[in-house]
Amino acid sequence: MSYRRFSFQWVARVAPPGGRASWVIAAATLCAGFLGILILLPPWLEGLGHPDSSAWIRSCFSGVCHQRPERSLDLRGLPLAVCARCAGLYFGAIVGVGLGGTLLVRRGLTARPALLLLAVAPTSADVIANLVGLPVLPAFGRTLSAIPAGAVLAWFFAEALTDLFSRRPAAAFVDRSRATSRVTGGG
Repeated sequence: MSYRRFSFQWVARVAPPGGRASWVIAAATLCAGFLGILILLPPWLEGLGHPDSSAWIRSCFSGVCHQRPERSLDLRGLPLAVCARCAGLYFGAIVGVGLGGTLLVRRGLTARPALLLLAVAPTSADVIANLVGLPVLPAFGRTLSAIPAGAVLAWFFAEALTDLFSRRPAAAFVDRSRATSRVTGGG
């Protein structure tokens, strides 16, 4: 009786993208860092006497996060712009775009879907525990459990960005139209 050994492949090696890939990763990392700063700003702005600016930043994140203060990290005694889990996702994205993008550009390493399953496991376990009535993680624990998921999702995003901006769109369009005309017989 034979069996196949099942194993996950966490990363794969591909040809490193050329062209503007390094610049794309740098720009994406700066954008992710800017979002991270925006998350931290509202408590500081309120402490400095700028509640309107703080409220505006919080309203920018209100469409993607419930922003419940009891489920948020505190800075200077005030909640961040997003809940603890979303903060972990955003902070993980900074790491994922920067580190994952660098691994892609310099070494040709891409994340595989199995790595994403591993990365979302801590957050999924916390959500399921909450649903079945088990004690929930404190805010800092929710942040830590979400960082791997944010990092790996951002690594996939970095790969998509480099794929999008490393190719010449006009050449890709011409190649597709030629392939279509050969298959359909039309011209």
